[in-house]
Amino acid sequence: MIYEVAKGNSFNAPRGILISEDELYDWVIANGDEPIGMSVFAYKDSDRELMEGESPSIWYNQAFCPWVPIDIDKADNSDEKTLDTLRKVLFHLTDLGLREHNLKVYFSGRGYHIMIHGDCFSLPENHKDLPYVVKATMEKLATEQGFWDYIDDKVYMRTSIIRCPLSLNTKQGLFKTPLTLREAQSLSVDKIKALAKTKRLDFEFEDEYSGCGELEKYLVLNIPPIPAYTKVAEPRNRFSCIYKLLEQGAVEGSRNNTLLVLASHFMNMGIPSDITKDILLGWNNRSLDERIVIEKVEYVYEKKYKYTCKNRIMKANCSTRCHMYSSQTKVTGNIPNSLDLIEKAKQVDFVKLKKEGMQIGRQFNVTGFSVTRGEIVTLLGQTKAGKTTLMKNILYGVEFADQRKLLPMGDLRKVLYYSSEQPPDVFYFTALQMLEDCSEVYANAHREQLYDKWKQRLAMITAVGHLPNKDSLREDINEHSPEAIVIDTLEHAVKGSANEHQAMKDLMIELQQITVDTGLIVYIVSQIGRADARESKIDLFSGKGSGSIENQSRKVFAIGNDKGTNSIKNVLFLADSYAALPEEEVKLFRTKSGRFRRIMT
Repeated sequence: MIYEVAKGNSFNAPRGILISEDELYDWVIANGDEPIGMSVFAYKDSDRELMEGESPSIWYNQAFCPWVPIDIDKADNSDEKTLDTLRKVLFHLTDLGLREHNLKVYFSGRGYHIMIHGDCFSLPENHKDLPYVVKATMEKLATEQGFWDYIDDKVYMRTSIIRCPLSLNTKQGLFKTPLTLREAQSLSVDKIKALAKTKRLDFEFEDEYSGCGELEKYLVLNIPPIPAYTKVAEPRNRFSCIYKLLEQGAVEGSRNNTLLVLASHFMNMGIPSDITKDILLGWNNRSLDERIVIEKVEYVYEKKYKYTCKNRIMKANCSTRCHMYSSQTKVTGNIPNSLDLIEKAKQVDFVKLKKEGMQIGRQFNVTGFSVTRGEIVTLLGQTKAGKTTLMKNILYGVEFADQRKLLPMGDLRKVLYYSSEQPPDVFYFTALQMLEDCSEVYANAHREQLYDKWKQRLAMITAVGHLPNKDSLREDINEHSPEAIVIDTLEHAVKGSANEHQAMKDLMIELQQITVDTGLIVYIVSQIGRADARESKIDLFSGKGSGSIENQSRKVFAIGNDKGTNSIKNVLFLADSYAALPEEEVKLFRTKSGRFRRIMT
């Protein structure tokens, strides 16, 4: 049995080194003072000659999985939260009957790895799609036991590399160290880290590790024709009716007409007919005679059929969230029937819709002021008041009442942030400093380590170093599929127009239409007029072009300096079209890192 091993912080310098199982321990001890990793899957000795010299990306001959990993990544959770997750997972595993001789537990220097002996699952050897079997098996186990969302499923990919035991995590200055079950369940984070300062070569492993089918009931051997190796975000709102029709499959009674609609869509999207035949034969799933499917595809391509949103089948599967929804209303003048709209409204879970928004009030620790999908929210403030910094705090999930806490990643939204004031490198660096809550000097000195630490959270925002126009905005939305956009600042987006006031009005109307068409949340950052700025006065009518702001925005709030200091900010909630405004007075203290903290009175 042979493993792939690799060196370097990203385990890619180089990849493709093959080492036999018998040599592995000595190699780890010899190289453990640097970052080293090993493959999750092992290969047959007889395949070595074929594999050497080839890129691991084209190795499809994974033969064994001696140890099935559970990777509990720290991400941006606290050390205590990560340890608590480990203990929850261990509780479930021991409750299923696993004992010390069935598994190994490691602190990786940052997160935790649980390695379950492959024989506990009765995993097959030389299975043609072993990585999928392992991933599907673990998904079944972890979903049923309630911890699938806490583990990193990328570790089950065909080419995955996992940190070697007893090797150094250079970013943390700690070794991947083994723990007994008792230690994992009882030691504090500080004591675990103290153990990880050495390789812990005196650790007493079990004399023998084994498995006897303890988890065999979770083994998944049925491989679907098109397996899913990783999670993907499905484009449900690009062409909603087409997505639904494909998802439903060939429904008896409408399948012939649906087939024509789907073939027409693919033809008009520029898809070659032979690929369309492949797709629709899969969709058909032997429901219709396959010759009928092929003939109808050819007929559609020959006759150049083109169906619109008025088509009965497409209309029945329409969604108001589809990016084509408003287009078919504006272009054709086809105003939907009210009864049809009511039927569609029945399908909308508005509690879920609210959860899919952003709970800004929760971050400020005030009552109300939650943002629902499809709303425009405006932040007002004078020049240099900290509007951009506050937006970063909000979008990256800072909880202002407890600056040590951040919202869970699942509560953040994918954002396109347009700004002509900060290039992307400055945007991300200042956000990095804010998230780590550290000085500029520290953030710069440790930037490589910190970017790796916070990259998942940072990546929720795509920083765009220019401001959009009406046409480019829709193109960007179609290409990137964000959940929210920010325009910082509104005045700069229309600067240079012949009539800036009218241009601002037109842009706000276009943004309102975009929210209706797409369900996006749109954040507008806007400066207040000079007169109000001189008087330190901010109200709903203070924004430049305020008529457009107050008319199109569903929520408006503002930030201003407290008298006599630039470190303390007042936050005012000025408008909420759907609920009462928060009554609490909110004052924020801005730390040197750019992190805001609420001053509780």
